[in-house]
Amino acid sequence: MNQPNQVIQIDLSKCTDFTDVKSIMKSYGIEKYTYTFGCKEGILKHGLSGDTNSQIGERIYRQAGHLSGWNKRLSSPSGSDMRIISDEYEQKYSKPLDRKEIWIRVYDFTNTQNPDVEIELHETYLIEESIKANNGRAPIGNKDFKTKKRVSKAKNTITLNKFFEGLEDGCVS
Repeated sequence: MNQPNQVIQIDLSKCTDFTDVKSIMKSYGIEKYTYTFGCKEGILKHGLSGDTNSQIGERIYRQAGHLSGWNKRLSSPSGSDMRIISDEYEQKYSKPLDRKEIWIRVYDFTNTQNPDVEIELHETYLIEESIKANNGRAPIGNKDFKTKKRVSKAKNTITLNKFFEGLEDGCVS
């Protein structure tokens, strides 16, 4: 897997409108990318660009637009999975998820040798690293079938490792 050309971080507390995300992406020339939404409690979601013949950064700006804390919040269905993430966050942490607490890390794969393949591999890598770091739990915003399989695999590995913990080499014949 190739490394991204550049990595930028967008602090939503410094943005005046969710459409600022599009402008930032355009100023860096980032068209093909993976991304991470996060806050001080941890990673909320990893994803990849789906922008095809649309505006640069549309996927993440629409998700950001569904967060609380903007003067005007998006109401369209595109990107509305962020509202579900916000609801689950509020249930878990007993406080609302506000855009002023959110950052977006963007990994630029524009103009790499094979960006579509590379962003797929990188998103998988990001999700798997999060699962490892969180004792077999994926970020609350990653719930697709592939992620559920990764979580199951990680939990099985954790269970097996616990089972064999303490056994010394040569103990089993």
